[in-house]
Amino acid sequence: MKRILLLCFLLPALVFSQIPSGYYDGTSSLTGYALKTKLHEIISSKNINWHYGDLTEFYNKTDLDKYYDHDASNTTILLDIYSEIPNGTDVYEYTVANLTGSANAEGQGWNREHMMPQST
Repeated sequence: MKRILLLCFLLPALVFSQIPSGYYDGTSSLTGYALKTKLHEIISSKNINWHYGDLTEFYNKTDLDKYYDHDASNTTILLDIYSEIPNGTDVYEYTVANLTGSANAEGQGWNREHMMPQST
């Protein structure tokens, strides 16, 4: 039974995780630094660059409180993992208008630095 379950999970992964045709075009004869550079170009051309300023838009889609105090229709209240009280009423509720990069006291806003650092 375990083998059948393992096969059921691995088979779709093998079928759907194939390299797109033409993905590595232009790399077959390269070695060393030239190969590294070409692979970097391939990877970079597939990336989308997100910026720190885009977080406001993303948080309003990804971090909404649709589980504890609000339901799936919530489009404004953010889930604050630091002050969330799963079995009771939250002390603070924030929207994207309350996003802050720094605060010097509790409850002054939803600190996006704790969720996504601006730098590494």
